[in-house]
Order: sequence, then structure tokens, then C-alpha cells
Amino acid sequence: GLKNLYLQNPGWKVIIHSDAEMEETLRNCKFITADDYDLIKDAHIVEKTDMFRLLFMFEYGGLYIDIDRAVNIPLHKTLHPHTKLMIPTYYDVNLCQDLFASSAHNLLILNAFRRQWLHRKFGMNGSPLPRKGGWLRSSDHLQLTDLWSESLEFSLFGRKIKSSEWQMVRDTLHKTDGLIVTKKDVWCDGIM
Repeated sequence: GLKNLYLQNPGWKVIIHSDAEMEETLRNCKFITADDYDLIKDAHIVEKTDMFRLLFMFEYGGLYIDIDRAVNIPLHKTLHPHTKLMIPTYYDVNLCQDLFASSAHNLLILNAFRRQWLHRKFGMNGSPLPRKGGWLRSSDHLQLTDLWSESLEFSLFGRKIKSSEWQMVRDTLHKTDGLIVTKKDVWCDGIM
């Protein structure tokens, strides 16, 4: 995981954020009102991390990788100075949110955050998503993951991608000459 990421990429700056930094970012986010923050102040750390990741990546850019991901090649073999987005596909299901890279102020990232936020706030019936002990129902958490992918799919392709079209998606993104980098991710079988 993290040690190999660091060893494979000695020129990269690795940042690990504390819970307090994450809370401060969410509390002071210009995209969330104080009243809206009350909706998530007691949310579980997993959900808050998901929100923080998108806000941080929008503001600063860089590479996000879950700590349990394996890194076995130097990042410069995948990411280039002109790369604006790296977004692997999870098998042929959706676009990964546990491993991605972006330039700062990429509106694709902000739009995904906003779409997820509206779902947290209004759910499917106009009410905030229910929580028990801070946890969302697993179906609601999975819906937020789907919204991440769907937001990017609509932004990049104008529609939801069918399962039979993921190879076409990768082929199309490869034609951006490294501006958008993608690859089929088969490392993880859905840890959640």
C-alpha cells in the first residue's frame, strides 16, 4: 500500500490528512452551507472521507488512492505532465472513486461532489438520507458511488454507459493522447 507508493515515487509528495483537517474542510466548505453541514456533522468517517476527497481534489488536484490499494509501478509511467484526469474503470461496471487523479479546479470533480451532495440532502423522496449511528444504509452509500460514476459518464459522454460499452469508453479516452488516462481495474473485488 502506502509504503510501496512512496518507494515507487520518491519525487512525489505524500499527504495523509487527519480527521480534524477533514472536519475543518467540510465545515468551512464554500459549497456547503452551515445548515447543510448539520446534515453530515454526525456522519460516519467513511462518508466524510468520500466528501473530503472530492473537495480536496477539486481545490488542489493530485492523485487520490485508498490506503489499501497496491502500487507496483512508478506513477510517471501512467501519469504525464499534461494529464488532466486519470480515471480507471472498475472492471466493466463504473468509474473508480478509490483511485483517481485530477488537475486542480476540474469541474468534473466538483459536479460529481454536487450531485452526491444533492442526493445526501434530498434522497429519493425529498428528505435527507437516513443514518443510524452515523452510518448510511449500504444501498444509499452504493448509490453515492454510482452517482460519482454517472456524473463523470454524463459529463464525458452525455449519457449513462452500458455494461457492454466500457471497452469503447477506454478506447475513446485513450484517444485523448494522455490528457485523460484510463485502464481497466481488476485488482479489487469490491471492498466495502
